[in-house]
Amino acid sequence: MARANGRHNLHVLDRAIEVYRAGSAGARSGNEVRFLQLDLQESLVNTRLLGYEGDFLWPDARLNVEIDGVQHNTQAAKREVAIRDRILTAAGYTVLRLAEWTLRERPDEVRSAVANALASLR
Repeated sequence: MARANGRHNLHVLDRAIEVYRAGSAGARSGNEVRFLQLDLQESLVNTRLLGYEGDFLWPDARLNVEIDGVQHNTQAAKREVAIRDRILTAAGYTVLRLAEWTLRERPDEVRSAVANALASLR
């Protein structure tokens, strides 16, 4: 940073480093990028939480949002998700699961659902 030689917007890099150090791995899929484009309050992305990786986490609100794609439709995946959600809920987290198609086809509804959850948990 000291060698920035007059470069602008270093606060963006500072924030990226801060978020990375907090455990955020960044977006790994088109659905995650699409979710980030909803311009919600900043979250940690693909962060470890109680042995699981959460898609989007707001630690202060104790909110974990998951975008569920077709890979979540198998019976084994449904059992795994149910166990994971029970563990997170027992630890005091709210888990909000959203189908990927709603993110694609109804982004305003997704934005509202997450914003409302965040507002009610603060």
